[in-house]
Amino acid sequence: MRLDKYLADCNVASRRESKKIIRTGVVTVNGEVVENTGENVDEKTAVVCVNGETLFYKRFVYIMLNKPAGCVSAREDKRYPTVLDYIDESYKPFDIFPVGRLDVDTEGLLLITNDGKFAHSMLSPNKNVYKRYFAVTDRPMEEADIEKFAAGMEFKEFTAKSARLELTENPREVYIEIAEGKYHQVKRMVDRVGKAVNYLKRVAIGPLKIDETLAPGESRELTDEELALLMAIKEKKMDKEIKACVFDLDGTLTNTINAIAHFGNEALVKNGFNALPVNDYKRYVGDGRKVLIERILRANNADIEANYDAVCADYDAGYEADPLYDTDAYEGIRTLLTKLKKRKIKLAVCTNKPDNVAHDVIRQIFGEGVFDFISGVIDGQPTKPAPDSALRAAAALEVTPEECVFIGDTNVDIKTGKNAGMTTVGVLWGFRDYDELNEAGAEYIIENPKELLDLI
Repeated sequence: MRLDKYLADCNVASRRESKKIIRTGVVTVNGEVVENTGENVDEKTAVVCVNGETLFYKRFVYIMLNKPAGCVSAREDKRYPTVLDYIDESYKPFDIFPVGRLDVDTEGLLLITNDGKFAHSMLSPNKNVYKRYFAVTDRPMEEADIEKFAAGMEFKEFTAKSARLELTENPREVYIEIAEGKYHQVKRMVDRVGKAVNYLKRVAIGPLKIDETLAPGESRELTDEELALLMAIKEKKMDKEIKACVFDLDGTLTNTINAIAHFGNEALVKNGFNALPVNDYKRYVGDGRKVLIERILRANNADIEANYDAVCADYDAGYEADPLYDTDAYEGIRTLLTKLKKRKIKLAVCTNKPDNVAHDVIRQIFGEGVFDFISGVIDGQPTKPAPDSALRAAAALEVTPEECVFIGDTNVDIKTGKNAGMTTVGVLWGFRDYDELNEAGAEYIIENPKELLDLI
């Protein structure tokens, strides 16, 4: 590991500021002053000091909190204290957050971490991580209720999977296990069978049980043994045979944000409007060219109807003249595609980029014959998140949607895959973040291309 990354992971400073610190000569590695920011450091054995103070390397933290009633599962809140108010200040530089949520009046086991991938694995319905609750109800639960919970329940916002209801000697004191953890889910399921929850405490997440020695509001780091139990869930692979991978293009296979911003700004300036920051384009892309042009015009407070055609025409002309402007495959993508082909997995691309441009970009960056099917936008055809292009890909590849994985970097991609009945994988190297992908319902979220190989 590079020394500057080591310091950044230890929350000494940002990566850029860590480089400056190293160059001042105040950093030692195994007793020797090191001013080379790229010095290779073994994070498991090296003794690294800054101004004589020894650092303890830890990239991720995993904390068990016995959440008390009266606080919310959030990073900040204007009305209530948050669960992070109960965590020692020394963990705050790690940018920690709660894994999921417990209602304000619910007590019990809550995980706190800074590992987004780990958090997703604990929350993803696809992982079937059951959460166990102890509940006290206003009236006795009955044997008939066990079957109703086991059958699952349909609500307006979601369908609850089969849940487990366990009666005790006192029929008002029960244990309930659910796979999802939606808003007020336990309370709503109990209400569905004609009772109400008076008290609720989460006592386990999958194989991890709450440490009963922790008083409400107390916390501790997970032991190595506890963490290993949960990591086994995190590393769980897809439980079905995958025969095809359907990829989004921009932000998934290729980093095109500079090109999109360049041609968008050229078109804006040519028509008398202001250029926009490149990073802002990450919010504007994902829904196709039409919506992109509308959004950049809206950002200029422009009359969309009066200016759309001219700006769109100039954008198209620039892109078609130089489709590879500042564009290349993300690191690791070519290797990923090669290994998928060796596994006889069929490959497709479904993008909201114009069809002719999509074919041109893919041909020039990846060559001929890498992808078995490519679908861009053609006038008159539905665009993502409609499932049409994904379903055409499955048909062309002669596989069922259930045998496909749809991989993309935005909520539009995840919705497309779900609408088509495909397994969905969100990627974090593209234009959007973990929260958007998770909220959209991505079944898996990965940080680098190699992880897709590990999943399938």
